[in-house]
Amino acid sequence: MKKKDKKEKKTEKKKVDISEIDRRFEINSKIEELKSLAQNSYLSGNYSEAIDYAEKIIKLAVQVDLQSYVKEQEKFINIIADKLQKKYQLSEIKNTATKILENYDKLIELENIEKAHAIVKNFQKKYEEFPDFESIPLVQELIMKDKREWIKYSSSIREDLEKEGVDEKEEKDLVDDLQRFLKTR
Repeated sequence: MKKKDKKEKKTEKKKVDISEIDRRFEINSKIEELKSLAQNSYLSGNYSEAIDYAEKIIKLAVQVDLQSYVKEQEKFINIIADKLQKKYQLSEIKNTATKILENYDKLIELENIEKAHAIVKNFQKKYEEFPDFESIPLVQELIMKDKREWIKYSSSIREDLEKEGVDEKEEKDLVDDLQRFLKTR
């Protein structure tokens, strides 16, 4: 091979290497720009747009085999998914609490306090794993209302039992007196 051919091959190889480096640099720059856009979308609450940017980043990263960006964006998408799931659960809890409050008031009016109390306890048990469940204002209102009503109901039950207990004691005393009287005869 001639010297000229060797020089041409080296020059060609350098051109290929330089163009590949330029391509990687351009993609890297584009990825950084998209990351910024994705983060801004996430912070503004536009999650679907943030996910779109993350997907574009993943496609670009795959083209130039930058696995660290792929993993980073997968984590970012998972964070968004968790946030959306919590947002959905919070909405579900608020809707459920609203419906329970409406029915709770009706049950109290009908003096079905035990059923109203059971509904609130089941609601609490269902969502007890949700972070900050009891710090949701609507949930706090429902729980406090139930506590007040349950205390009133429990107090009235105790009073009724105490009255019945006195009546039963008087009745037992009468029966004992009657039995003693009959024994003496």
